[in-house]
Amino acid sequence: MINKANKLTGPFLVGLRNKFRVIAGDDQLIDRSEFQQGMEIINEEISNRLFDIFDKDKDGTIDFSEFMETIESIIDGTELDKIRFAFNLHDLDSSGFIDKNELKLFIEQSFIENQLDYDEFQLELLVNEFFNRADVDHDEKIDFNEFLKVAKEYPDFISGFTVSPIAWLNPERYEKSGSSRTLKKNNIFRPTIQVQDIGALQW
Repeated sequence: MINKANKLTGPFLVGLRNKFRVIAGDDQLIDRSEFQQGMEIINEEISNRLFDIFDKDKDGTIDFSEFMETIESIIDGTELDKIRFAFNLHDLDSSGFIDKNELKLFIEQSFIENQLDYDEFQLELLVNEFFNRADVDHDEKIDFNEFLKVAKEYPDFISGFTVSPIAWLNPERYEKSGSSRTLKKNNIFRPTIQVQDIGALQW
């Protein structure tokens, strides 16, 4: 394993192995249903897209090597690798572009996961402001080069639109409340997108 700041060694590695074994069950393969349930991802569309990224050989299951390879690339990949991952994840239909509906879905899930109040106006405001800055050719979709440009120019803002599966693997994501578990705030989408963050895209 690569020995870096966020290295896949020690307790973290043990935790990943245990998490995989629990999700995978007896056959030690994770299917789509097990993936969403085990990772406790609320939105099925996002879960399916993330599953497709983990499923390298496209056989409909994730084995341990695929699981670890994906996590390792997210933790130890280059800046470009991580931006590419974020783009691919948000490109829900694998079209090679991110459209407004796809971006809106992720922003909305950010609000939901962080238990924040929001309305349609706020969602539209964030989506439109992002597209005003990123959609250079005004074709109502964002390709990778446009996404990359914004990611480099506004790294703090773009991080609010990215999702890390590492957070879904963190056992501290949940806290016990009586007999039930509740989502901790600000664990999956970091930092949380706020309406005032659109100021980062202003001249």
